Amino acid sequence: MAKDGELVKLLGVPFGLNLNAKEVDIFLIEKLWKKLKYCNTIHLPLIGRVVVVNFVLASTLWFFIKVKGEV
Repeated sequence: MAKDGELVKLLGVPFGLNLNAKEVDIFLIEKLWKKLKYCNTIHLPLIGRVVVVNFVLASTLWFFIKVKGEV
């Protein structure tokens, strides 16, 4: 059980009671940044980077927004 103000991850999305919105945004930014850094290590061509942005990063954002909107 999460304590008041404690950030707990469930299916990759932060949950908790009385969370600071800035902490949640920082969590999402760090998650996306890790994915971008990984993409730079595998040396993708331009089309590969477009695919990564469309499928990986955009889907992460949409999932996060959808879950956050339902809570």
